[in-house]
Amino acid sequence: MTDLQDVDVGTHPWHDRRHHATNGRFRNPWSEDGAREVPLVRGALWALKNQLRSKRNAPPPVAEPEPKRLREPPERLRVTWLGHVAALIQTPGLTLLTDPMFDERASPVPFAGPKRLAPTPLSISELPPIDGVLLSHDHYDHLSKASVRALRDHSDPLFLVPLGVKAILKRWGPSRVVEMDWWQFADVLGARFHCTPARHFSGRTLYNDQRTLWASWYVETEKADLYFGGDSARAPHFGAIRDHLGAPDTALLPIGAYTPRWLMAPIHVDPGEAWQAFRDLEAGSFIPIHWGTFDLAGEPVQEPPERLRQCAREDGMTDRLHVLDLGASVQPAPAAPAGERGRARGAAKHVAGPHLHVAELKEPRQRTGARVLAQPRHHVALDAHLQRETHRPKHPAGLPQALAALPGSERPGLQQARPGASARYLHHDHVALRVDAYLFPIDAQVQVGNNAERV
Repeated sequence: MTDLQDVDVGTHPWHDRRHHATNGRFRNPWSEDGAREVPLVRGALWALKNQLRSKRNAPPPVAEPEPKRLREPPERLRVTWLGHVAALIQTPGLTLLTDPMFDERASPVPFAGPKRLAPTPLSISELPPIDGVLLSHDHYDHLSKASVRALRDHSDPLFLVPLGVKAILKRWGPSRVVEMDWWQFADVLGARFHCTPARHFSGRTLYNDQRTLWASWYVETEKADLYFGGDSARAPHFGAIRDHLGAPDTALLPIGAYTPRWLMAPIHVDPGEAWQAFRDLEAGSFIPIHWGTFDLAGEPVQEPPERLRQCAREDGMTDRLHVLDLGASVQPAPAAPAGERGRARGAAKHVAGPHLHVAELKEPRQRTGARVLAQPRHHVALDAHLQRETHRPKHPAGLPQALAALPGSERPGLQQARPGASARYLHHDHVALRVDAYLFPIDAQVQVGNNAERV
Protein backbone atom coordinates (compact mmCIF):
# COMPACT_ATOMS: atom_id res chain seq x y z
CA MET A 1 0.00 0.00 0.00
CA THR A 2 1.33 3.42 -0.99
CA ASP A 3 2.50 5.65 1.86
CA LEU A 4 1.15 9.11 1.07
CA GLN A 5 4.20 10.66 2.69
CA ASP A 6 6.15 9.30 -0.28
CA VAL A 7 3.86 10.92 -2.89
CA ASP A 8 5.52 14.04 -4.26
CA VAL A 9 3.22 16.24 -6.36
CA GLY A 10 5.19 17.98 -9.09
CA THR A 11 4.24 21.03 -11.14
CA HIS A 12 4.89 21.37 -14.87
CA PRO A 13 6.74 24.47 -16.08
CA TRP A 14 3.72 25.54 -18.13
CA HIS A 15 1.36 25.53 -15.13
CA ASP A 16 -0.50 28.80 -14.54
CA ARG A 17 -3.34 30.06 -12.35
CA ARG A 18 -5.68 31.55 -14.94
CA HIS A 19 -8.40 29.17 -13.79
CA HIS A 20 -8.13 30.40 -10.18
CA ALA A 21 -10.61 33.20 -9.47
CA THR A 22 -9.84 35.88 -6.89
CA ASN A 23 -12.78 34.96 -4.64
CA GLY A 24 -11.55 31.46 -3.79
CA ARG A 25 -13.50 29.90 -6.62
CA PHE A 26 -12.38 28.44 -9.92
CA ARG A 27 -13.16 29.56 -13.44
CA ASN A 28 -12.96 28.48 -17.08
CA PRO A 29 -10.11 30.52 -18.59
CA TRP A 30 -11.50 30.17 -22.12
CA SER A 31 -14.84 31.93 -21.50
CA GLU A 32 -15.38 35.67 -21.69
CA ASP A 33 -15.93 36.16 -17.98
CA GLY A 34 -14.69 32.81 -16.67
CA ALA A 35 -17.96 32.17 -14.88
CA ARG A 36 -20.14 29.11 -14.83
CA GLU A 37 -21.48 30.11 -18.28
CA VAL A 38 -24.83 28.43 -17.54
CA PRO A 39 -27.87 30.49 -16.46
CA LEU A 40 -28.57 29.02 -13.04
CA VAL A 41 -32.30 29.60 -12.59
CA ARG A 42 -33.18 28.98 -16.23
CA GLY A 43 -31.09 25.84 -16.28
CA ALA A 44 -32.65 24.49 -13.08
CA LEU A 45 -36.16 25.05 -14.43
CA TRP A 46 -35.30 23.30 -17.68
CA ALA A 47 -33.83 20.31 -15.80
CA LEU A 48 -37.03 19.96 -13.76
CA LYS A 49 -39.18 20.01 -16.89
CA ASN A 50 -36.89 17.47 -18.56
CA GLN A 51 -37.46 15.01 -15.73
CA LEU A 52 -41.24 15.36 -16.09
CA ARG A 53 -41.56 15.12 -19.85
CA SER A 54 -42.04 11.90 -21.76
CA LYS A 55 -39.18 10.68 -23.92
CA ARG A 56 -38.43 7.40 -25.67
CA ASN A 57 -35.07 6.37 -24.25
CA ALA A 58 -33.37 3.13 -25.27
CA PRO A 59 -30.43 2.48 -22.93
CA PRO A 60 -27.64 0.24 -24.18
CA PRO A 61 -27.78 -3.52 -23.60
CA VAL A 62 -26.27 -4.85 -20.41
CA ALA A 63 -23.53 -7.42 -20.86
CA GLU A 64 -22.81 -10.02 -18.22
CA PRO A 65 -19.22 -9.44 -17.15
CA GLU A 66 -17.46 -12.23 -15.34
CA PRO A 67 -16.02 -10.97 -12.04
CA LYS A 68 -13.58 -13.88 -11.97
CA ARG A 69 -12.15 -12.93 -15.37
CA LEU A 70 -11.85 -9.28 -14.36
CA ARG A 71 -9.82 -10.30 -11.34
CA GLU A 72 -7.18 -11.76 -13.63
CA PRO A 73 -4.65 -9.12 -14.77
CA PRO A 74 -4.79 -8.57 -18.54
CA GLU A 75 -1.76 -8.84 -20.79
CA ARG A 76 -2.39 -5.32 -22.06
CA LEU A 77 -4.77 -2.44 -21.38
CA ARG A 78 -8.37 -3.50 -20.77
CA VAL A 79 -11.27 -1.09 -20.24
CA THR A 80 -14.68 -2.15 -18.94
CA TRP A 81 -17.55 0.36 -19.11
CA LEU A 82 -19.67 0.26 -15.95
CA GLY A 83 -22.16 2.94 -16.98
CA HIS A 84 -22.14 6.72 -17.34
CA VAL A 85 -18.56 7.82 -16.56
CA ALA A 86 -17.52 4.84 -14.44
CA ALA A 87 -14.93 2.65 -16.13
CA LEU A 88 -12.67 -0.10 -14.87
CA ILE A 89 -9.19 0.41 -16.33
CA GLN A 90 -6.73 -2.46 -16.01
CA THR A 91 -3.14 -2.98 -17.06
CA PRO A 92 -0.90 -5.91 -16.06
CA GLY A 93 0.09 -4.11 -12.85
CA LEU A 94 -2.59 -1.52 -12.16
CA THR A 95 -6.37 -1.37 -11.66
CA LEU A 96 -8.12 2.00 -11.74
CA LEU A 97 -11.73 3.15 -11.47
CA THR A 98 -13.03 6.43 -12.89
CA ASP A 99 -15.80 8.55 -11.33
CA PRO A 100 -17.45 5.71 -9.38
CA MET A 101 -21.17 6.38 -9.14
CA PHE A 102 -23.18 3.21 -8.45
CA ASP A 103 -26.28 4.87 -6.95
CA GLU A 104 -29.78 4.46 -8.32
CA ARG A 105 -30.19 8.23 -8.75
CA ALA A 106 -27.76 11.03 -9.61
CA SER A 107 -29.19 13.27 -6.93
CA PRO A 108 -28.69 14.48 -3.35
CA VAL A 109 -31.93 12.70 -2.37
CA PRO A 110 -32.99 9.09 -3.04
CA PHE A 111 -36.57 9.86 -4.14
CA ALA A 112 -36.02 12.43 -6.91
CA GLY A 113 -33.59 13.35 -9.64
CA PRO A 114 -32.25 11.49 -12.70
CA LYS A 115 -32.83 7.76 -12.27
CA ARG A 116 -30.57 5.07 -13.63
CA LEU A 117 -32.07 3.70 -16.87
CA ALA A 118 -30.24 0.36 -16.75
CA PRO A 119 -28.81 -1.60 -13.83
CA THR A 120 -25.14 -1.41 -12.98
CA PRO A 121 -23.45 -4.45 -14.55
CA LEU A 122 -21.34 -5.07 -11.45
CA SER A 123 -21.66 -4.12 -7.81
CA ILE A 124 -18.68 -2.67 -5.98
CA SER A 125 -18.31 -5.94 -4.05
CA GLU A 126 -17.87 -7.78 -7.37
CA LEU A 127 -15.06 -5.54 -8.58
CA PRO A 128 -11.44 -6.65 -8.41
CA PRO A 129 -9.25 -4.85 -5.85
CA ILE A 130 -8.96 -1.21 -6.93
CA ASP A 131 -5.54 0.48 -6.69
CA GLY A 132 -6.63 3.99 -7.56
CA VAL A 133 -9.73 6.06 -8.25
CA LEU A 134 -9.73 9.03 -10.64
CA LEU A 135 -12.29 11.74 -9.85
CA SER A 136 -13.06 14.48 -12.36
CA HIS A 137 -15.30 16.73 -10.22
CA ASP A 138 -17.92 16.79 -7.50
CA HIS A 139 -21.26 16.61 -9.37
CA TYR A 140 -23.71 13.96 -8.19
CA ASP A 141 -23.54 11.93 -11.40
CA HIS A 142 -19.78 11.58 -10.89
CA LEU A 143 -19.19 11.56 -7.14
CA SER A 144 -21.29 9.45 -4.77
CA LYS A 145 -20.85 9.35 -1.01
CA ALA A 146 -22.20 5.78 -0.77
CA SER A 147 -19.92 4.55 -3.59
CA VAL A 148 -16.84 6.21 -2.10
CA ARG A 149 -17.48 4.63 1.29
CA ALA A 150 -18.13 1.23 -0.29
CA LEU A 151 -14.84 1.45 -2.19
CA ARG A 152 -12.98 2.40 0.98
CA ASP A 153 -14.33 -0.73 2.66
CA HIS A 154 -13.77 -2.85 -0.44
CA SER A 155 -10.07 -2.17 -1.11
CA ASP A 156 -9.14 1.23 0.39
CA PRO A 157 -7.88 2.64 -2.93
CA LEU A 158 -5.90 5.81 -3.45
CA PHE A 159 -8.15 8.66 -4.62
CA LEU A 160 -6.65 11.17 -7.09
CA VAL A 161 -8.75 14.32 -7.13
CA PRO A 162 -8.75 17.96 -8.29
CA LEU A 163 -8.31 20.83 -5.85
CA GLY A 164 -11.02 21.12 -3.21
CA VAL A 165 -12.42 17.60 -3.57
CA LYS A 166 -10.09 16.17 -0.93
CA ALA A 167 -12.01 17.99 1.83
CA ILE A 168 -15.25 16.32 0.69
CA LEU A 169 -13.72 12.84 0.77
CA LYS A 170 -12.13 13.40 4.16
CA ARG A 171 -15.58 14.03 5.63
CA TRP A 172 -16.76 10.73 4.17
CA GLY A 173 -13.96 8.58 5.55
CA PRO A 174 -11.23 7.90 2.95
CA SER A 175 -7.83 9.06 4.14
CA ARG A 176 -5.72 8.09 1.13
CA VAL A 177 -6.26 11.11 -1.13
CA VAL A 178 -3.86 12.99 -3.42
CA GLU A 179 -5.11 16.40 -4.58
CA MET A 180 -3.77 18.26 -7.60
CA ASP A 181 -4.20 21.39 -9.64
CA TRP A 182 -4.25 21.45 -13.44
CA TRP A 183 -0.82 20.64 -14.87
CA GLN A 184 0.44 18.96 -11.74
CA PHE A 185 1.51 15.32 -11.63
CA ALA A 186 2.38 12.55 -9.21
CA ASP A 187 4.38 9.36 -9.57
CA VAL A 188 2.48 6.77 -7.60
CA LEU A 189 1.12 3.23 -7.98
CA GLY A 190 3.81 2.54 -10.57
CA ALA A 191 2.42 5.15 -12.99
CA ARG A 192 2.47 8.89 -13.60
CA PHE A 193 -0.82 10.71 -13.12
CA HIS A 194 -1.30 14.16 -14.66
CA CYS A 195 -4.17 16.40 -13.60
CA THR A 196 -5.18 18.13 -16.84
CA PRO A 197 -7.72 20.85 -17.75
CA ALA A 198 -11.40 20.53 -18.59
CA ARG A 199 -14.10 23.08 -19.38
CA HIS A 200 -16.95 22.51 -16.97
CA PHE A 201 -18.10 23.68 -13.51
CA SER A 202 -18.61 22.26 -10.02
CA GLY A 203 -20.86 22.36 -6.97
CA ARG A 204 -23.10 20.01 -5.02
CA THR A 205 -25.54 22.72 -3.89
CA LEU A 206 -26.75 26.04 -5.26
CA TYR A 207 -24.51 27.84 -2.81
CA ASN A 208 -21.08 26.25 -3.18
CA ASP A 209 -20.61 26.29 -6.94
CA GLN A 210 -17.12 26.68 -8.37
CA ARG A 211 -15.41 26.12 -4.99
CA THR A 212 -13.84 22.83 -6.14
CA LEU A 213 -11.91 22.29 -9.34
CA TRP A 214 -12.98 20.14 -12.28
CA ALA A 215 -10.37 18.25 -14.30
CA SER A 216 -9.46 15.50 -16.72
CA TRP A 217 -6.63 13.00 -16.22
CA TYR A 218 -3.74 11.70 -18.30
CA VAL A 219 -2.23 8.46 -17.01
CA GLU A 220 1.11 7.04 -18.15
CA THR A 221 1.70 3.38 -17.42
CA GLU A 222 4.33 0.93 -18.56
CA LYS A 223 2.00 -0.63 -21.13
CA ALA A 224 -0.17 2.28 -22.31
CA ASP A 225 -0.97 5.96 -21.91
CA LEU A 226 -4.60 6.79 -21.27
CA TYR A 227 -6.69 9.97 -21.19
CA PHE A 228 -9.85 10.24 -19.09
CA GLY A 229 -11.88 13.27 -20.14
CA GLY A 230 -14.42 13.39 -17.29
CA ASP A 231 -16.92 16.11 -18.19
CA SER A 232 -15.99 18.89 -20.58
CA ALA A 233 -17.14 21.31 -23.22
CA ARG A 234 -15.16 22.16 -26.32
CA ALA A 235 -11.99 24.17 -25.59
CA PRO A 236 -8.32 24.37 -26.69
CA HIS A 237 -7.16 22.19 -23.80
CA PHE A 238 -7.41 18.94 -25.78
CA GLY A 239 -4.74 20.13 -28.20
CA ALA A 240 -2.64 21.53 -25.35
CA ILE A 241 -2.69 18.16 -23.59
CA ARG A 242 -1.48 16.48 -26.79
CA ASP A 243 1.26 19.07 -27.27
CA HIS A 244 2.55 18.79 -23.71
CA LEU A 245 2.11 15.11 -22.92
CA GLY A 246 1.90 13.34 -26.26
CA ALA A 247 -0.86 11.36 -27.96
CA PRO A 248 -2.52 8.87 -25.59
CA ASP A 249 -3.04 5.29 -26.72
CA THR A 250 -6.68 5.40 -25.61
CA ALA A 251 -9.06 8.25 -24.80
CA LEU A 252 -12.23 7.96 -22.71
CA LEU A 253 -14.30 10.96 -23.77
CA PRO A 254 -17.82 12.14 -22.86
CA ILE A 255 -20.39 12.23 -25.66
CA GLY A 256 -23.85 12.72 -24.07
CA ALA A 257 -26.07 15.36 -22.42
CA TYR A 258 -25.59 18.06 -25.07
CA THR A 259 -29.04 19.51 -25.84
CA PRO A 260 -30.35 22.15 -25.71
CA ARG A 261 -27.16 23.85 -26.83
CA TRP A 262 -27.96 27.18 -25.13
CA LEU A 263 -27.64 25.27 -21.86
CA MET A 264 -25.16 22.50 -22.57
CA ALA A 265 -22.65 23.97 -25.03
CA PRO A 266 -20.55 25.65 -22.29
CA ILE A 267 -20.31 22.44 -20.21
CA HIS A 268 -20.69 19.37 -22.45
CA VAL A 269 -19.34 18.44 -25.86
CA ASP A 270 -21.76 17.06 -28.43
CA PRO A 271 -20.72 13.94 -30.40
CA GLY A 272 -19.15 15.97 -33.20
CA GLU A 273 -17.11 18.00 -30.71
CA ALA A 274 -16.14 14.84 -28.87
CA TRP A 275 -14.86 13.39 -32.13
CA GLN A 276 -12.88 16.56 -32.78
CA ALA A 277 -11.41 16.30 -29.27
CA PHE A 278 -10.32 12.77 -30.13
CA ARG A 279 -8.65 14.11 -33.26
CA ASP A 280 -7.03 16.96 -31.30
CA LEU A 281 -5.59 14.44 -28.85
CA GLU A 282 -4.47 12.21 -31.74
CA ALA A 283 -5.39 9.24 -29.56
CA GLY A 284 -5.08 5.70 -30.83
CA SER A 285 -8.60 4.63 -29.85
CA PHE A 286 -11.81 6.24 -28.56
CA ILE A 287 -14.06 4.77 -25.85
CA PRO A 288 -17.17 6.95 -25.35
CA ILE A 289 -18.48 7.60 -21.83
CA HIS A 290 -21.11 9.88 -20.24
CA TRP A 291 -24.07 8.49 -22.15
CA GLY A 292 -26.81 5.87 -21.96
CA THR A 293 -27.21 5.71 -18.19
CA PHE A 294 -29.01 8.83 -16.90
CA ASP A 295 -31.40 11.11 -18.75
CA LEU A 296 -29.63 14.43 -18.21
CA ALA A 297 -30.47 16.37 -21.37
CA GLY A 298 -32.88 16.86 -24.24
CA GLU A 299 -31.65 14.15 -26.60
CA PRO A 300 -32.66 10.50 -26.15
CA VAL A 301 -29.85 8.54 -24.54
CA GLN A 302 -29.32 6.32 -27.60
CA GLU A 303 -28.60 9.27 -29.91
CA PRO A 304 -24.99 10.17 -28.94
CA PRO A 305 -23.29 6.95 -30.15
CA GLU A 306 -25.30 7.02 -33.39
CA ARG A 307 -23.98 10.49 -34.19
CA LEU A 308 -20.48 9.51 -33.08
CA ARG A 309 -20.43 6.49 -35.39
CA GLN A 310 -21.34 8.77 -38.27
CA CYS A 311 -18.31 10.95 -37.50
CA ALA A 312 -16.08 7.88 -37.48
CA ARG A 313 -17.51 6.69 -40.82
CA GLU A 314 -16.98 10.07 -42.44
CA ASP A 315 -13.33 10.03 -41.37
CA GLY A 316 -12.82 6.36 -42.25
CA MET A 317 -11.80 5.54 -38.67
CA THR A 318 -14.51 3.16 -37.47
CA ASP A 319 -11.86 0.67 -36.36
CA ARG A 320 -10.66 3.14 -33.71
CA LEU A 321 -14.06 3.70 -32.12
CA HIS A 322 -15.24 1.29 -29.41
CA VAL A 323 -18.86 1.85 -28.35
CA LEU A 324 -19.41 -0.57 -25.48
CA ASP A 325 -22.48 -2.19 -24.01
CA LEU A 326 -22.87 -1.75 -20.27
CA GLY A 327 -20.46 -4.13 -18.61
CA ALA A 328 -18.58 -4.91 -21.81
CA SER A 329 -14.79 -4.82 -22.04
CA VAL A 330 -12.38 -3.93 -24.81
CA GLN A 331 -8.65 -4.32 -25.20
CA PRO A 332 -7.75 -1.66 -27.77
CA ALA A 333 -5.13 -2.67 -30.28
CA PRO A 334 -1.75 -1.39 -29.07
CA ALA A 335 -0.36 1.59 -30.93
CA ALA A 336 2.96 -0.24 -31.31
CA PRO A 337 4.28 -3.80 -31.18
CA ALA A 338 4.63 -5.48 -27.79
CA GLY A 339 7.40 -3.95 -25.71
CA GLU A 340 7.15 -0.60 -27.46
CA ARG A 341 5.03 2.49 -26.92
CA GLY A 342 3.02 4.71 -29.24
CA ARG A 343 4.60 8.13 -29.49
CA ALA A 344 3.69 10.64 -32.19
CA ARG A 345 2.63 7.81 -34.50
CA GLY A 346 6.07 6.24 -34.04
CA ALA A 347 7.24 3.42 -31.80
CA ALA A 348 8.63 4.46 -28.44
CA LYS A 349 10.61 2.31 -26.09
CA HIS A 350 12.18 2.71 -22.67
CA VAL A 351 15.89 3.29 -22.86
CA ALA A 352 16.77 4.61 -19.42
CA GLY A 353 14.78 5.04 -16.26
CA PRO A 354 11.07 4.54 -15.65
CA HIS A 355 10.06 7.98 -16.94
CA LEU A 356 12.46 8.57 -19.80
CA HIS A 357 11.44 7.46 -23.27
CA VAL A 358 12.88 7.77 -26.75
CA ALA A 359 10.83 7.20 -29.88
CA GLU A 360 12.03 6.26 -33.34
CA LEU A 361 10.03 7.87 -36.13
CA LYS A 362 9.84 6.77 -39.73
CA GLU A 363 9.46 10.35 -40.86
CA PRO A 364 9.37 13.78 -39.22
CA ARG A 365 6.02 15.48 -38.61
CA GLN A 366 5.50 19.15 -37.95
CA ARG A 367 3.24 19.90 -34.98
CA THR A 368 1.97 22.97 -33.23
CA GLY A 369 4.59 24.17 -30.78
CA ALA A 370 7.23 21.83 -32.18
CA ARG A 371 10.17 22.46 -34.46
CA VAL A 372 11.89 20.02 -36.79
CA LEU A 373 15.57 20.88 -36.86
CA ALA A 374 16.41 19.38 -40.25
CA GLN A 375 15.57 16.53 -42.59
CA PRO A 376 17.87 13.82 -41.27
CA ARG A 377 18.23 10.20 -42.24
CA HIS A 378 17.07 8.93 -38.85
CA HIS A 379 14.70 10.80 -36.58
CA VAL A 380 14.07 10.27 -32.93
CA ALA A 381 11.62 12.05 -30.66
CA LEU A 382 12.37 12.89 -27.07
CA ASP A 383 8.96 13.02 -25.46
CA ALA A 384 7.55 15.27 -22.75
CA HIS A 385 8.97 13.04 -20.00
CA LEU A 386 12.42 14.48 -20.58
CA GLN A 387 11.18 18.04 -20.40
CA ARG A 388 9.31 17.31 -17.19
CA GLU A 389 12.36 15.80 -15.56
CA THR A 390 14.89 18.36 -16.72
CA HIS A 391 13.11 21.41 -15.36
CA ARG A 392 14.11 20.21 -11.92
CA PRO A 393 17.38 21.43 -10.35
CA LYS A 394 19.24 18.30 -11.38
CA HIS A 395 18.98 16.11 -14.45
CA PRO A 396 17.80 12.51 -14.04
CA ALA A 397 20.64 10.06 -13.70
CA GLY A 398 19.55 8.20 -16.81
CA LEU A 399 19.73 11.19 -19.17
CA PRO A 400 23.32 10.79 -20.43
CA GLN A 401 22.81 7.07 -20.99
CA ALA A 402 19.55 7.74 -22.81
CA LEU A 403 21.15 10.20 -25.18
CA ALA A 404 24.11 7.91 -25.72
CA ALA A 405 21.67 5.14 -26.65
CA LEU A 406 20.13 7.12 -29.49
CA PRO A 407 20.54 5.11 -32.71
CA GLY A 408 23.47 6.34 -34.75
CA SER A 409 24.01 9.42 -32.61
CA GLU A 410 27.30 11.19 -33.12
CA ARG A 411 28.01 13.93 -30.65
CA PRO A 412 28.69 17.22 -32.45
CA GLY A 413 30.80 19.98 -31.09
CA LEU A 414 29.52 22.52 -28.62
CA GLN A 415 26.86 24.77 -30.09
CA GLN A 416 25.29 27.85 -28.58
CA ALA A 417 21.89 27.32 -26.98
CA ARG A 418 19.08 29.24 -28.67
CA PRO A 419 16.72 30.78 -26.10
CA GLY A 420 13.08 30.49 -27.04
CA ALA A 421 13.52 27.54 -29.37
CA SER A 422 11.26 24.57 -28.90
CA ALA A 423 12.02 21.12 -30.27
CA ARG A 424 10.17 17.84 -29.97
CA TYR A 425 11.84 16.13 -32.95
CA LEU A 426 15.53 15.40 -32.66
CA HIS A 427 17.91 13.67 -35.03
CA HIS A 428 21.25 11.96 -34.96
CA ASP A 429 23.25 14.79 -36.55
CA HIS A 430 22.10 17.52 -34.15
CA VAL A 431 20.71 15.74 -31.15
CA ALA A 432 19.15 18.30 -28.86
CA LEU A 433 16.94 18.43 -25.82
CA ARG A 434 14.36 20.90 -24.62
CA VAL A 435 14.68 22.35 -21.13
CA ASP A 436 12.20 25.05 -20.18
CA ALA A 437 11.91 26.31 -23.78
CA TYR A 438 15.68 26.29 -24.36
CA LEU A 439 17.25 24.16 -27.06
CA PHE A 440 20.57 22.51 -26.23
CA PRO A 441 22.69 20.30 -28.48
CA ILE A 442 24.14 17.10 -27.14
CA ASP A 443 27.58 17.45 -25.53
CA ALA A 444 26.66 20.97 -24.46
CA GLN A 445 26.93 22.38 -20.96
CA VAL A 446 23.28 22.55 -19.78
CA GLN A 447 22.56 25.11 -17.10
CA VAL A 448 19.46 24.50 -14.96
CA GLY A 449 19.15 26.78 -11.96
CA ASN A 450 22.53 26.86 -10.21
CA ASN A 451 23.58 23.44 -11.41
CA ALA A 452 25.23 22.41 -14.66
CA GLU A 453 25.78 19.01 -16.15
CA ARG A 454 27.54 17.89 -19.30
CA VAL A 455 25.28 15.58 -21.33
